[in-house]
Order: sequence, then C-alpha cells, then structure tokens
Amino acid sequence: MVNHLTHAAGEWDESASASGRCVRQSGVMFESFFETRVRVGDRRLNVTESREITERTHAEAALRESEQKFRGLFEASSDGILILDPENGRITDCNAAALRMKGGGDREWLLAQSIESLSTAQQPDGRASSEAAQAWIERALAEGPQRLEWMAKRYGGEPFPVEVLLTPLRLGGRRLLVVASRDISERKKTELELLELNRSLERRVAERTAALASSEACFRALVEHAPEAIVVFDGDTGRFRFGNEHACALYGVPMERLTELTPADVSPELQPNGRLSAELVRERMEEALAGGTPVFEWIHRHADGILVPTEVRLLRLPVEGQNLIRASIIDNTERKRAERTLRESEEKFRALFEGSSQGVVLHDERQILEANPAALRILELQGPRELLGKHPSHTSPPLQPNGESSAELAGKYIQECMDNGSARFEWMSCTARGRAIPLEVSLTRIQWSGRQVIQALIHDISQRKQAEAELHRTLAREMELSQLKSNFVSMVSHEFRTPLGIIQSSAELLRDFYEKMPLGERSEQLESITRNTRRMAGMMEEILILSRLDAGKLDFQPAALDLNVFCHRLVDEVLSATNRRCVIELSLASVPSEARADEKLLGHILTNLLSNAVKYSEPGATVHFAIRRDAADVLCIVRDQGIGISAGDQQHLFKAFHRGDNVGTRPGTGLGLLMVKRCVELHRGSVEVSSQLGEGTTVTVRLPVFGPTV
Repeated sequence: MVNHLTHAAGEWDESASASGRCVRQSGVMFESFFETRVRVGDRRLNVTESREITERTHAEAALRESEQKFRGLFEASSDGILILDPENGRITDCNAAALRMKGGGDREWLLAQSIESLSTAQQPDGRASSEAAQAWIERALAEGPQRLEWMAKRYGGEPFPVEVLLTPLRLGGRRLLVVASRDISERKKTELELLELNRSLERRVAERTAALASSEACFRALVEHAPEAIVVFDGDTGRFRFGNEHACALYGVPMERLTELTPADVSPELQPNGRLSAELVRERMEEALAGGTPVFEWIHRHADGILVPTEVRLLRLPVEGQNLIRASIIDNTERKRAERTLRESEEKFRALFEGSSQGVVLHDERQILEANPAALRILELQGPRELLGKHPSHTSPPLQPNGESSAELAGKYIQECMDNGSARFEWMSCTARGRAIPLEVSLTRIQWSGRQVIQALIHDISQRKQAEAELHRTLAREMELSQLKSNFVSMVSHEFRTPLGIIQSSAELLRDFYEKMPLGERSEQLESITRNTRRMAGMMEEILILSRLDAGKLDFQPAALDLNVFCHRLVDEVLSATNRRCVIELSLASVPSEARADEKLLGHILTNLLSNAVKYSEPGATVHFAIRRDAADVLCIVRDQGIGISAGDQQHLFKAFHRGDNVGTRPGTGLGLLMVKRCVELHRGSVEVSSQLGEGTTVTVRLPVFGPTV
C-alpha cells in the first residue's frame, strides 16, 4: 500500500473519496482507491491511498485470454455444453452443440429450461430426475468432477441417453457447473446388440453345456450299465480314469483304487505270445491314439491271482485336449470254455460220426449233406457221391408200406423234426439193386457248422441191431450196479471199521482203566470216541443225503441268504471241525450280502469242498476260498496246493465211491464230490474242477443266486 500527498488549492478541510484510478509510475501500475484531504500548516494537501496492481493486471489479462480460449472451446465443442448455476438451478449459457443435440429450439428456449424439464421424469436407477440431479450437483460441488449416464429429452419430447461430465467452475467469484453431454444413443444401441449377442451366446453355451452334460451322463450310464467291463484310461500316463463295476469285478479291485492302476498292473508279466504285457499295452494304446480301433485277445490277472482270458476293443474318445481311450473288455472264460467244449464236441461228433456202427445221415429240407460209412454200408452204396446232394427220399421206393408217397411222407417227417426238434418212425428203404431194407429212423434237429440241420440215425432193424444194443446196455448197467454195490460194501467195511475199532478200543480202555487214568487221558479217549462217532455220523449223513437225492426226495428250497455272514460262519465251522489243520483265507470281492439259495444244500457244497481242500493239503498250508459275483451268478472258488488229482482220476470225479489213487491213508467215502454235483444241479448251477498232480486243485462252483434287481 502507498500513500501519495497531493497539493490542492482551496480550503483546508478533510474529506475522503474512492476513485479507482490507475496510474503508471516508473513503469509500475497503481490503482488509487481512497483519497483524503488534510490541512498541514497553511497548506491543503490530498492524501491518496493506492496499491500496486501489476500482478493483478497480468492475472486479469490471463483470465481474459483463458476465457477467450474457453469460449472458443465452448462453441467449437462437438459435445453439448450447458453452464449451470447451482444456486438457483438455472442454465446461464449453452453452446451450439447442445442445441443440435436437442434437435430443435433456439438459445433463448434452452436457457429458459431447467435440468428437470430437459430430462425424462425418472432416471434408469428409478429415482426422479429432480432428486437425482440435485444429488449429482451436490456431489460434484463437494468432490469434484463427476461422470454419469443420464436420460435426456429432445425438443420434441423423445428420450435419449447421454453421458454427462459435471465439472465445478469458479467464474467472476461465482460457483458454476459445466455440464458437458454426449449423445450415446448409438453406443447404447450397440451395447444392447452386444448384450443380446452375449445373452444369445450364453444361451447357446448353456444349451451346449446341458447337451454335453446330458451326453456325459448318457455316456457314464452306458459305461456303468454296460453288460461288459468298460474302462477309460489316459493315453499319456496309462492310468485308469474310471470304469464300471464289471471292470472292478474283473480285476478284483474296489472302485476307489481303480484310478491308481494301469492296464499293465492288472495283467500278468507276459502274454501268451511271450511278449511283455507293458510293451504290448503301449503298442495297442499308440495304435488307438493314431485313430485305429484295435481288437485283440488279452490275459488279465484278477487280484487273487486267477488269469482271465478276455477280448479287448480300444477306441480313442473325441475329447478335446485329452488323449482318452475307452477299452471294452469281454470275459472270454466262458467263451473259451465253450469253444474248447465245442471243439471237443465236434471232434467227438466227428469221431462218433465216422466210427459209429449206426448209420448217420445229415441233411436239410432239400438235400443230403453228409453220410457216414455205416450209413453207406446199410444202404449198400459204393461212396458218398451216390447220396450227397440228393433228396432224403432218394433211396426209397415211390411208396411206403402205408401207401403214402415216399417224397411227401419224408417232407412231413422233416417238418415235424424242424418244428418239434425230433421225430422217430419206421421207414422202408431200398438198395440200388432193389433190395428192400426196413429201417428205424430217428431225426434230431442239431446245430452243425453254424446252421440248423437234421441228423438222421438209421438202424437196419432186419438184423435186430436195436435189440442187441439194448441187451448190451442192460448188461453194462447191471455191471455198473454190481460194481456200485461192491464199492459200497468195500467203503462201509473199510471206513466204518476204522472208527468203530477206535471207539471200541477207547471204550474198553475207559472201562478197564478209568480209575487209574489221568484226567487228561480220560478226556483224550472221550474226545476220540466223540470224533469218530461224528465221523461215522457224517458218512451216514452223506449216504442218506445221496439216497434222498437219487430218490428225488430232497427238495430245493431257496430263500434269502446273507452270503457274507454265511461264508464267515461256514469257515469257522470247517476250521473247528478240522482242528484248524490249515489256514482258510476267505475273499469276498464286491459280493452283495443278500442272495437267494438253499442254505442247507449250499452248506453241503461248500463244507465238502473246504473239508476236501484241508484234508488233501499239508498241515499249516493255506486254502483259498473266494466268493465273486459274475452278473446274476456267484462264483465260489476253493483252491488248495495239496496233492492234486491225476488226469485219469479226473474222469471219475463224480462217480460214487471213487477215490484217487494218491489219497493214501486219508479217510473218505468217495461221495463228497458226487453230493456237491447233485446239490449244484438242484441250484441249476455248474461245477468245474482243475487240478495238477502234486500242485493242488481248484474247484469253481457257479450258482445263479442273484436276481436282476439284486
């Protein structure tokens, strides 16, 4: 602040005035804003207060320049800009873009509007425009610039979306708001289109996901309920990913352990061709991963050591980013057995066919296919060419003794055989020289080389071959009965004599020396009597049961049975009865507790098998007793490492009173396996014995005890 003294003529008085004049002194701008007149002595002076305004002048110049720039931007901006006075809510200025955005009206009309009149009644968040506008104005004044989306109205009332930037501004000592708006109708339209596209994509993804989930569920259902064993494994690591219950039963492992294994882990070290299982597994996997569908035979190894022949089919699954292979595995045990049986049957059939003394002719409805030498001999033919390809009535006279046409009557018998499976009748044939040959013909429908044909057995009844054969069969039966009686007498005299002698000896010792015997010896003699009495009772029980079976008086009475409890109890009983001579190792692999069987007959079956395994094993040896489920059947497998059965004795295993040559002094009646077979047949099951002399015996009993809902 500077005081200037100025001399002025006139009276001396004191007064003051504000002038606001600007004065430049020595290049410096001053502004006088207050003057005072004072009297000093005889002089009257003016005192002027002034201040330097150089900086302010520069600031004002800069402000004017800034305002000019702002005005230039304000008018040139493509965004609509309004200047809003927040104190009264009035619009004080607008640019041309704001008018264009409104689509009509002039500047005076726009400046006369309020923010609420330029907006829709409500904003997208549900608030009234007046409430929302006031809230945003206060927020901008308090916090600084705010960006928001707003629903505005055009001049004609049409709503449209804008993006708004509220910027607080001080101008000439006033607080104002710069409202910059940009029409985002096209952007919103694009966003809506993108949103709809996204929704459509999400729907398609959801539908595809649902379809994939349904497909996966169907696939898993197919795997889990497939009749064969199915596993899926990783083609890179070789580890199983999952499998069905049939696969777990095939391998003898629980489901939760399956993913820890590879195909090589459930196979023997070598396959039948001598190759390492691990090498062959990798070759087959690579073939499948390359797009092939290999089908091959494979030997799997059950957890209990049993080798299972199977047929395997590999297929790479179309799963993106993963090398998954599905293996479909069919247990060929039965098929192999069936093939072996079929081969044996065909060989036997061929041997019988060629070597039979009976005439055998194979034919269908139209022609003769095969004839054995006996048939050619009976019909007095030189060779098969005279017969093959001809109608079955070719070697017959035109009419049969009853007056019917041979061709028509042959057709009737053939049709009867095809319908009913068999036909028997007398037939008049004749030789090439015209000699009549009376025959007895038996037709049987059979499967031969994959087709249904008729097997005709022909007997020349003129030589009474049939009566002679019947006589031979009768004599053979009488010899068999005679041998059976002899064996029974021998068994009774031998097997009963020994325990009776022991009982008698123990009783006499107790009678003569009871008082002098130590307590332990008395108990031993009494136990001997009890044990041998039980042995005789057991033999009598076996004979009585067999007699009831032969007489058809032992009924099959199946009922619900807890297999787990039954097997554990049975093992305890056998261990007790055999004085724990051997260890019995029981394995129950994924077997449902509830089965349907005749408990008494099943007890006879398994008790006999376990007792035999213990009897023919060395003391302290282990007898393996495995129970496994195979579809609706239960497999009862008893395996020992005892003395085994010779090939010759295996031909007579199920004959009464027959015992192996190598049993030595081991007691037995030779009735146990026969009783097992009869009890198994009542269950409509099967029994199979596999044995090697000196290496042990495995007996497998298959019984249908699980219904379709078990």
